[in-house]
Amino acid sequence: MEAKGLPLARSIELFQEAENIVHNVAGELGNDLKLKLEAILKRNPDFNIILKINNILNHNAKDLSGLEPVKNEDIAKYKFAPTTSCDVERSFSAYKMIFAEKRQSLLIDNTVQHEKK
Repeated sequence: MEAKGLPLARSIELFQEAENIVHNVAGELGNDLKLKLEAILKRNPDFNIILKINNILNHNAKDLSGLEPVKNEDIAKYKFAPTTSCDVERSFSAYKMIFAEKRQSLLIDNTVQHEKK
């Protein structure tokens, strides 16, 4: 799930595989995992819109209703939409190190180059 640049279809496939694993865990641990998964999905209600967009992109659905506020012309842009915040978190970590006082060999003049990336 933390790989970069995955197509939306693959990201959802990985999520559904993890979801199936969670639902197959027995006992108290299984119940705890299921509750945690349900809580995560409740905090992300737009995930259902992403699932619907994925179905449209994969030609498994044609019904565009319920996609508000997504515009029809924007659906194709979701093909490589990130489903996690890992890329963003990695960027923040990298920038934090660039601007940290403990950096060892990065000159102020070079930080401008890193800011533009």
